[in-house]
Amino acid sequence: MLNVMIVDDEYMLLRGYRKIIDWAALGLEIKITEQNPLTALLQLQETPIDILISDINMPELDGPSFVAQAKEIQP
Repeated sequence: MLNVMIVDDEYMLLRGYRKIIDWAALGLEIKITEQNPLTALLQLQETPIDILISDINMPELDGPSFVAQAKEIQP
């Protein structure tokens, strides 16, 4: 199974992603869902992630900047 992280500042979307997609059927497991991209970066240091799904517009850190920093932690 591949590990997935979803980062989105909207709580209802994070809940919805878990419910509308049959992750196991795709060979995926959601390891982390996080509303705050800065917290997500800290979690990336602890948990190996194969797929990262990120919102573009977040108040703490925009999506492209978040992904760039995430790549530095886990290329």
